[in-house]
Amino acid sequence: MTQWEKMMVFYGSHHRSRANIVAHILGVPIILTGAMVPLALVEVGLRGCESRSRGSRRSGSRRRTSGSTVSSRSARW
Repeated sequence: MTQWEKMMVFYGSHHRSRANIVAHILGVPIILTGAMVPLALVEVGLRGCESRSRGSRRSGSRRRTSGSTVSSRSARW
């Protein structure tokens, strides 16, 4: 057995315990949320792309949605 295989067997044996599984089920979403929420608050502008933020549309402007015209006043993003 190579060193890599020995390390993977050791890693696998420690990641099958109930406490570790629960920690991963709870901890991974918490960590991802903690990283994604601040990133979602940052707006990155790209050259040639128009912003899709709520404040960028003029009041009363119209947009096409699946073949019909919908007022942006009645259908908010």
